[in-house]
Amino acid sequence: MDRKHRAPALFVTAFWALLPWAARAQADPASPTQGDVEARVEELENKLTRQERKIEEQERKISELEEAKEAEFAQDEDEYSSKEMLNVYGFFDIKYIKGIWDEDSPYNLYFPAHGSFMMTNINLYFASHMADTLDALIELRLSYLPLGAVNDNYVTEAYSETGVSLGSAGEWMRINTAVRDPGTSVEFQQGGISIERVHLTWAPRDYFKILVGRYLTPYGIWNIDHGSPVILTVVTPYMQTRELMPLAQTGFQIFGRFFPAPRVFLDYAVTLSNGRGAMDSVMDLDENKGIGLKLKMSYESRKLTAALGGYGFYGKGTESTFHTHLILDSEGTMSESADEPLTYREEISNQYSELMVSADLLLEFDFGLRLQSEFIFRRFEVESPRAFYSRETLFAGASILTDHLFQSSNTGHGYYILVGWELPFAALRPVKITPYFMWEDTRGYDTFPYVNFKLITAGLNVKPSPFVTLKLEYLAGLPESDVYGEPMQVIQAQVAVSF
Repeated sequence: MDRKHRAPALFVTAFWALLPWAARAQADPASPTQGDVEARVEELENKLTRQERKIEEQERKISELEEAKEAEFAQDEDEYSSKEMLNVYGFFDIKYIKGIWDEDSPYNLYFPAHGSFMMTNINLYFASHMADTLDALIELRLSYLPLGAVNDNYVTEAYSETGVSLGSAGEWMRINTAVRDPGTSVEFQQGGISIERVHLTWAPRDYFKILVGRYLTPYGIWNIDHGSPVILTVVTPYMQTRELMPLAQTGFQIFGRFFPAPRVFLDYAVTLSNGRGAMDSVMDLDENKGIGLKLKMSYESRKLTAALGGYGFYGKGTESTFHTHLILDSEGTMSESADEPLTYREEISNQYSELMVSADLLLEFDFGLRLQSEFIFRRFEVESPRAFYSRETLFAGASILTDHLFQSSNTGHGYYILVGWELPFAALRPVKITPYFMWEDTRGYDTFPYVNFKLITAGLNVKPSPFVTLKLEYLAGLPESDVYGEPMQVIQAQVAVSF
């Protein structure tokens, strides 16, 4: 009821309440006089007025509290929005690597010949939560490369078995990225930037989400949790280094999660992308898109986390050169009389199709034991082969001087088994100490055995805080090819920092 109508209503109510009493007063000589009634009514009116003032005071205080609460909420909302609109975080790591092999070993082609400290990953994330169903993410990897890198070919000198020189092939060049600032004359090394991923995600439902951009291929375990602070070992599995499966794709992905039972999750993803190629991150050189499908079932409880998943991918890669056909007139300029004075032709220099299937298993127990494994099978069909580089030709067994060896169709596979155990010592908390062991067998190319290895890794992972991880490990490699002459042995350590 409006405040200005409250007093008349109360007055009318009091009047009808006092009316019988007044009638009895008239009949009874001992009843109160009219003055007494008027005094009583005035007293009631005064009480009502005081009550209204108390109500008005309470309403004013409530209004002030509501305004203060709204102002505080608006401030919190602004702070929340500013934080969610751009959140920056990342990680970096530095490692030490020392190879144990002969000074003239071919392993020096791939690893530092001397013990070296290396900055291998400097990753920055830019995340934006623009709306309840809209998110964006950019992951950049900063690197000092190509400083110190060399081209794909090496100077290879050939000799007969009797020591007679047969000539040489290839070239060697170490890349120097030093530049001088013209304003200050300071010389510094330029580095590179790798765009690991950049994508927009629209998530209207848990079971239906759409992602567009450059995204990590949703396969396995390691490719998703690829940051050095969250993985046990110093380096990724060899089959991932050899990229038996594309690590990232450019296109779109439809994915989501269902909840078929308590603590049970079913994840799926359908991918469509440029596939794999020389420039797949920005352009597709053929009309054949790469397609993929992921399915994963997970169970999570206090004592056990278990997950079993798989991903399949089919795509075609193409490398081509572009040619123009130009018709000239007698003066050497473009002919104006010809029907088609300038035409364009694309010539395919390398083309292949590949079918890949992966499977992964993860078991984590509450007493600290972790078991994980991944498997990849790959079928590589060459449709237009490319010639090997001289280094590849050498290891493939052909003459680097006269013969040319071309890429051939092949099959390959790779798998690893990793076991880690977080020591259950309460006295160590919050420090986490996890010894681990990993066995790998990667035969990615059955026609090219020099890249195939069995690897044994044993190490120790220590987390003194959630933001710092220390690792020390020993790696032994058993090559399939005899050209290396000896097993590969590496000692490496790493400090990984997240922020």
